[in-house]
Amino acid sequence: MMEEPEFYVVRKPRASKSYRCCECHNEITKGEQYEYVFGRWGGSVGHYRTCLICAGIRDDQHFDEVAFGELAEAIREELGTTLDSLRDMRKAMITEVVNDG
Repeated sequence: MMEEPEFYVVRKPRASKSYRCCECHNEITKGEQYEYVFGRWGGSVGHYRTCLICAGIRDDQHFDEVAFGELAEAIREELGTTLDSLRDMRKAMITEVVNDG
C-alpha cells in the first residue's frame, strides 16, 4: 500500500532516451509515450516511469493505492494471475482496436 502523497505530478511525455518501466522492467524506447510521476511520499521525493501498458492496467484494475514497483505482486495476490498475462491481454485488445480502426 502506498502512503498518501504530500504532492505529486503526473505527465505523459515522450521518452527523450531509453528508460525502464518501474513495473514490468521492459524498455521504454526513445520516442515512446510513457507515464512519469514525480512526488513526495512519507518525506521522500521519488519519480517513476511506467510504460502505458502497465499504467493502463494499474488504472483499469484500480490499483492506484499500490506502491510503484509492486504492481506485479498486487496482481498475483488480488487477481491470481501475472502482470505479463494482463500485459499480453491489453496489447491484444489495443491491436484489435487499431486493426478494426
